[in-house]
Amino acid sequence: DVLGLRTLSVLEDTAKLAGFDFHDYYKINLEEKSIFDIYKNQRLSGIFQFEGATMARLNQEVPMQCFDDVVASQALARPGALSSGGTSKYIDIKNGKLEAFYYSDTHKKITKATFGIIVYQEQMMSVAREMANFSWEDVGRLRKAASKSMGDEYFATFKPKFIDGCQSFGGLTKEYAESLWKDVASSGSYSFNLSHAVSYGVISNWCAWSKRNHGLHFIASILNNPKTEKDSLKVLREFYDKEGLQYEAVNADNSDVKWSVQDGSLVGGLLNINGFGVRKAQEAIKMRKGEIPFTPSVMNTMFDPKTKYDILFPADFHFYDIYNNPYDYTGEPLPISYIKDIQKKATYFAI
Repeated sequence: DVLGLRTLSVLEDTAKLAGFDFHDYYKINLEEKSIFDIYKNQRLSGIFQFEGATMARLNQEVPMQCFDDVVASQALARPGALSSGGTSKYIDIKNGKLEAFYYSDTHKKITKATFGIIVYQEQMMSVAREMANFSWEDVGRLRKAASKSMGDEYFATFKPKFIDGCQSFGGLTKEYAESLWKDVASSGSYSFNLSHAVSYGVISNWCAWSKRNHGLHFIASILNNPKTEKDSLKVLREFYDKEGLQYEAVNADNSDVKWSVQDGSLVGGLLNINGFGVRKAQEAIKMRKGEIPFTPSVMNTMFDPKTKYDILFPADFHFYDIYNNPYDYTGEPLPISYIKDIQKKATYFAI
């Protein structure tokens, strides 16, 4: 696949803002400790793939400790792996609750990186070829079936040959051959292409490295490449809430067109001003430099600019007194909680 990912634009812009060559990403040591500090401390806002709830939960249960972990997580967080039990088994082994099991030395060689669990298509293909003596033609058919997620029903056509091959060629007992077949068949519904997982893992680690070493430039780049206007607000809230980010929504005297880093601070662009587009923002900068005269409307706006980032948490801003003095409004001596903080079953009232 040649993927058009917004994250690649974010990384490229980070390099431009921070003043390094984009190609320097290829020189990063993907096993660098500081990268895994990001995962360990659950600082996942802006980290490719890890912003989703499933990947975040996986990282919480088994924090990424090496690049192989990051690669494996790309496949283990998929619905098939989760529903088949492969993910929970991987977590238990990583946490020392379960021992990895290998059917043979060959099986260990193929699946050691994933503790005996078939996670990648390449592992499934190697098992079929090296343990069941499948022809390359049959291996190719198996791979195509996996890539199209045909599942166990289609895989059943390969079962007799696989069981026989694992016994006569691989030296497994029938019981082990049957068990290994179940592993292969279940993985067929979700197994991920390893090169795809590695590519995703590289991008995840590039993001973690950028956040660790060029944090403000990385955040500015994310805000300059939002999926939607609402997404930029969501991103800023996450960084403010989880990272303690401080920022200036706009600075009439210094703002560029887009978000930028100035004197170690994150400064919003003139595009943030309500009613400003790219052309108007560019003209305002020319006016500010004295290249063209100010118009009354731009001058008035620049004196008191309004942006959608002025109030990051509207509920807190507008209802702060209710949060601080709930009894005055509800007549009940009960604290007001955020929905995200509610963990116990009970009867709640929403306001």
